[in-house]
This record gives sequence, C-alpha cells and structure tokens, in this order.
Amino acid sequence: MIRLVVGLGNPGSRYQGTRHNLGANLVNHYLHKTELPFSQWSDWKQKGLIKTCEATLPRGQTLILARPLTYMNESGEAVSALVNFFRIASSRILICYDEMDLPLGEVRIRLKGSAGGHKGMESVVSQLGTQDVPRLRLGIGPSSGDPVDFVLGCFSSTEQKKVQEMLTRATEALECVISDGIEKAMNQYNHRENLSAN
Repeated sequence: MIRLVVGLGNPGSRYQGTRHNLGANLVNHYLHKTELPFSQWSDWKQKGLIKTCEATLPRGQTLILARPLTYMNESGEAVSALVNFFRIASSRILICYDEMDLPLGEVRIRLKGSAGGHKGMESVVSQLGTQDVPRLRLGIGPSSGDPVDFVLGCFSSTEQKKVQEMLTRATEALECVISDGIEKAMNQYNHRENLSAN
C-alpha cells in the first residue's frame, strides 16, 4: 500500500494557480476533503526542502503527504530525502503531477514508466534510480505555444470548471489508491470517459 503521496509544484506565491502546480493543488484538495486526521503542514527535518503532514490509516499504517519546497526540476532531491529517511520502497510512493500529453480533464494512474519529459518526474526518477515509481497524472493539454510558458501559465476562466471537476475525480482516485490499492484505482479511473468540453 502507498505510504507517501507527493504533489509536485513550484514554491512561492508567483506560481500559485499555474498548470505546473496542479499536483500540489491535488494534495491540498485531498487534504481538505478527507476525513483522516492529518496533522498540520510542517517543515520536515531539512527546513526549506519539503513540507509534510501525517495521518494514521484505519489499518494502523502511517500515511505521509508531502509538498516539495524545491523548484520543479529539483523535486527528486526532496523526495529522495524522505524516502531514504523513512526507508520507503519506490513502489509505495505516489507522485502527483500535471501532464501535457493528456487532454485537459483526464486523470491517469500508472505503476511505472518514463518521465515523459516532465522535469519534476525526471528529477524523481533520477534521484531514486528507478522508473518503478507509481504516479497520478493530471491532464493539462494540449499545449499551445512555448511549453515552458504554457506550464507556468494559469488556467483560463473557461478552463476552470473542467479543472475543478478533474480535481474532484483525481481526489476520488487518490482516495481509492490509498484505501484499496493502485490496481483497483487504475481499473476504476483509467477507463472512465473524458470530461466533456463546456
């Protein structure tokens, strides 16, 4: 079962609401919706590297939520520090992040694979030394113009409704991963119809 859920993003108010911070937004969304008694966010041991909060699951295991305070392309530094300290296997981590290769509104869960060009996931894979890292990807595509400008831009007003619907579905998928396992969540959420355009 999953022990660590990491929402990727960039730190600071400048990047709040950008497409690249969707993973961190999902973790926050889940935290506000869940009934699990999570602790308050706090700086983890190495201050300035990552924030964490914890809860004890009904079966007695500890679940850690994390938001790196590093910039996106250094996300692996924060993740590897947690993994090494708590001795968590890569198969028991779930990385949440935005994905340009998925249409806006789609949610996809994978057990492993390449980073697909995502700088944050590339950093995680490099630092952990394996591609066998489960991930929950949130569709933000198709991109328009320069990819960097696109991911660092904010969603338009016409996209906001679809983004909120996606966060709701992704939160349900995350809850399923935590309670029932990744395979069940993949079967339940990877094959649902795309959100219709509004």
